[in-house]
Amino acid sequence: MLYYRGESRQHVAGRIKERFGFDVKPRTLSAWLAEYRELTTYTRLREQCAQAFRPHQLIRSTRLHHKQVYMYRVHQGKLGALLSDPAHQTFQPIASYLTDMAGSCPHHLFQEEHRASDVTGAFDLTSVAIKEKENLAPRIAGLVLQAVTHNKRRHDELQRFMLTTDSVTVAVEVPVYLTPEDIVHMQRELGFEIPLATTATLTGHIDVVQIRNGAIHIIDYKPNAHRERPITQLMVYALALSRRTGLRLYDFTCAWFDERHYFEFYPL
Repeated sequence: MLYYRGESRQHVAGRIKERFGFDVKPRTLSAWLAEYRELTTYTRLREQCAQAFRPHQLIRSTRLHHKQVYMYRVHQGKLGALLSDPAHQTFQPIASYLTDMAGSCPHHLFQEEHRASDVTGAFDLTSVAIKEKENLAPRIAGLVLQAVTHNKRRHDELQRFMLTTDSVTVAVEVPVYLTPEDIVHMQRELGFEIPLATTATLTGHIDVVQIRNGAIHIIDYKPNAHRERPITQLMVYALALSRRTGLRLYDFTCAWFDERHYFEFYPL
């Protein structure tokens, strides 16, 4: 992944030899890059981002101690490149939010036990169209997770790979929160029907945030995606991100996936 951060093939070959003792030629690296080009779409943005950021500046990482440790990461190069697209220019508030949360996250809210992932079955799904779609995410997961020997490392390794090598993932482990006041505001001012208790702040960390096709995608990796329906969890994430950024709920799409399946729905 050093190459996708902007390092040269020669430098990457040297780091591999230094760390693992393997003498890999730059032309061999070129062959590997070509073999997996379909899954590593960041290649088309690499040169543009390298002009704006040095390799060590490209991805901003923040360690969050929220009951457990989360590595919150933002790809500053991709974020800037994607938001410069006319189809995404109205999403500028997402950049401000992602930056603010790296430096001024309200950590005290995340010390409670009211996690969005623990809230289940709150929403009526009779009118929700859940679609299984073709997407590169399952194929990427199938590739990356072959090399993960400890289950606890699955999320982190997959997130780091997507953030570094695809062309649309702008942040991982994004902290979000939805207060009782937020819920009341959305009910009274926006007319939303939100069947959630208004007595505690709900918190969570979005696995993957992508910007593509004129929408912000909120995505969760679930090892058994075809057996799960994390609708309420993803709905809370979408409501929270909408409220924190001031963007319309219409601008968000929710999805979850594993190595074989990718499911999507529109929270509005």
